[in-house]
Amino acid sequence: MAVQTGKTLQSHFINTYNNLSVLGKVPSEELGVVLPHEHILVDYTTGLDTTTSFLNGRDVAGLPVTMENLGFTRRFMYSVRENVVLDEIEKAETEVGLYKTSGGGCICEMSVVGMRRKEHSFDDLARISKATGVHIVSTTGFYSESFLSAEIKTMSVQSMAELMKTEVAIGSGPMGLKCGVMYIACSDPLKETEKKALEAAAITHKETGVAIQVAPGRTTDLPFRILDRLYSYGVHGQAISMSHVDRAFSDCETNLKLMSDLCHRGCYINHSLFGKECSHYPCNEDFDFPSDAQRIARIKALVDRGCLDHLLVSHDIVCRNEWACYGGYGYGHMLDHIAPKFLNRGFQRATVDRIMRENPQRWLTCSEFR
Repeated sequence: MAVQTGKTLQSHFINTYNNLSVLGKVPSEELGVVLPHEHILVDYTTGLDTTTSFLNGRDVAGLPVTMENLGFTRRFMYSVRENVVLDEIEKAETEVGLYKTSGGGCICEMSVVGMRRKEHSFDDLARISKATGVHIVSTTGFYSESFLSAEIKTMSVQSMAELMKTEVAIGSGPMGLKCGVMYIACSDPLKETEKKALEAAAITHKETGVAIQVAPGRTTDLPFRILDRLYSYGVHGQAISMSHVDRAFSDCETNLKLMSDLCHRGCYINHSLFGKECSHYPCNEDFDFPSDAQRIARIKALVDRGCLDHLLVSHDIVCRNEWACYGGYGYGHMLDHIAPKFLNRGFQRATVDRIMRENPQRWLTCSEFR
């Protein structure tokens, strides 16, 4: 199908969009609890890390994900090849079904170009959604430059925008399934492809109204620079979510102020790594990964600073050891364990609902801010 551009594409989108899940229109109030950053079917082997010094040269890439290896796999989740691929459709149905049983309503599936399975098909997400009753929002966009092919790296800004607009407004696969959100992953310093992807996302947002999620690397100033860049392209802060803030900002007063400043500049911030509680962070050996309790304490401090309307939470499940069938918490962790902990730590029920329901629903339906 030829790519449609300009007013034709925008008109098509405006006539059909209402929080587009893989099964079609969903009124925002019917989404329920939303996990705004997860993976259901993904291939992260490009990010396989077998060089971390803590392995002491041990070759572990070929280890199976078994009970005997579970403790090791939890600590070095990105070093075991089998662990960084989620491709079992029936097990995915079971895992998403468990989330439904816990009270979940919607999952944003963030597997974009650079981390999609070779046999990637939005039709598989539709099958999982139908089988479980969970609304799944599929994602268009680009992962960080080191994950992308030479062909993608040579694309122009306009070509990248056309690809994303097509996946949003026209859809793909035999069923023409459409994407309802964008995701751009970035490095520090920003690579040229990532700069192009951010500009292309801004173009796509302004023509379609689809929200943007950004993975802003692992430094505390990059989210601000990315936000400035998106603002310069005319994107409204309510359309932007900065994901993975819990891998860059440590537990100190200075970083709490930075996160508060980021919220007050208008975007959402997503503590999107709940359930990852190993203090060893293989992607940055100098950084102590927080526990869920520390994440909750930080969110409470941000609420006290007036940031409630800008907070999102999720797990970023990307590895097998995070699925319940492989010994993990699964997608229900936020409802089964974190929501009760919020209440135990003095949050009001309405505050929890704001963070887990209302904020992500509002972010996903940001088209009014174009």
